[in-house]
Amino acid sequence: HLLRKPLTVIDQFHSHLEPMKFLRQDTFHEQIKDEMNVVKIDGFDKRIDPTRFLSIHCFLFSYFSFCPR
Repeated sequence: HLLRKPLTVIDQFHSHLEPMKFLRQDTFHEQIKDEMNVVKIDGFDKRIDPTRFLSIHCFLFSYFSFCPR
């Protein structure tokens, strides 16, 4: 707004604030991918931490007692 530039609309990018009712039914197949969209990072076993959330947390805050040393 301040720069007076229009936003770029990307149909595959959705805000968590966007109501799901605005997703068009004909694009459903484009919304779901065959692979998980996760960060590639070493850490916990993927069976324990499939989303890599704990691994990222321990990378950033390694002093927590549950983080591998």
